[in-house]
Amino acid sequence: MPGRKPDAVRGRVISGSFTILAAGGPLGSAAAGVLLGHLTPHTAIGLLCLILVLPLGAATVFRRLRTATWPA
Repeated sequence: MPGRKPDAVRGRVISGSFTILAAGGPLGSAAAGVLLGHLTPHTAIGLLCLILVLPLGAATVFRRLRTATWPA
């Protein structure tokens, strides 16, 4: 298969990805708290929704992201 990477490299990428994803929960909670401290609740929720629309929109628009499969 062209472009196949060594298992060690794939393992490091997967490990780094999960580390970033695991940090997302606490960072998201902290960001929401900061926003709620400075903005009205409706504005803070609207801003958080706009931030989430960016990756979701990319996943919707780019076919390569929608059809990605786990390598065999």
